[in-house]
Amino acid sequence: MGETQRIVPKLSEKAFLRLRKKFKTDAAIARHFGVSRERIRQIRNRLGIKSNWDIKRELSVTINDLSEKGVSRYDIAQQLKISYYAVKYALTGH
Repeated sequence: MGETQRIVPKLSEKAFLRLRKKFKTDAAIARHFGVSRERIRQIRNRLGIKSNWDIKRELSVTINDLSEKGVSRYDIAQQLKISYYAVKYALTGH
């Protein structure tokens, strides 16, 4: 007999984003549904939702661009609604 196929419910973008907020990663969402991380990645891509890695990379680029324009770390944090320490880490790595 073949493998039992796990079913992932049809997810809207809004539902997927709620799951991401709760579980944080594709891997954690996959464990919740008992499917592979790759399957969750496929669903995320079909919905047009960026990966956490892509979001962090874009945020890092934005932080660096603002810093190069002379915007202070404090002002960057306020503008992007993130912590000062997240800005500091993005710029220095520690």
